[in-house]
Amino acid sequence: MLVAAIVIITLALVFYSIGVWAERIQRTLKWWHAAFFALGLAADTTGTLLMSQIAASRRADGVAAGGLDQLMAITGLAAIILMAVHLVWAVIVLIRNRANEKAVFHRFSIVVWAIWLVPYVLGAAGAMLGHETSVTLRLLELPDAVRAAEGVVMELDDGAFPLLAGTE
Repeated sequence: MLVAAIVIITLALVFYSIGVWAERIQRTLKWWHAAFFALGLAADTTGTLLMSQIAASRRADGVAAGGLDQLMAITGLAAIILMAVHLVWAVIVLIRNRANEKAVFHRFSIVVWAIWLVPYVLGAAGAMLGHETSVTLRLLELPDAVRAAEGVVMELDDGAFPLLAGTE
């Protein structure tokens, strides 16, 4: 089940990245971009549900969840909610069919994509480093996403996660 979850979540990255960056390159939101947003959301939700089942079976076997697992679960849920809001808003913008809204929608898309990367990277780091290794997140400054990243950093700091050594 772990391999399936990893493949599905990686497909979420591929689908969502195609939708977001194609929209950015084309400088206008199109229906097929929203279709890729939906595919990314569906794959991420499915992969997250599989990962939740794996975590539940580990807990049943007596393996305690580490701080990185808790951080990934919280940021992952926030990312799925944000992806759903992003998809709904994209459909609204497409239905309204206002050229100026479709032309600037990529700014929101990039912010959501950047925030989505946090739980994706945390999951990969947890798998590679183990569940008791502290992590320092070094965030890349994308001009369109700086304010959102600052908000994410404040929420992570407020969460007092024991294995989050810091953010830069």
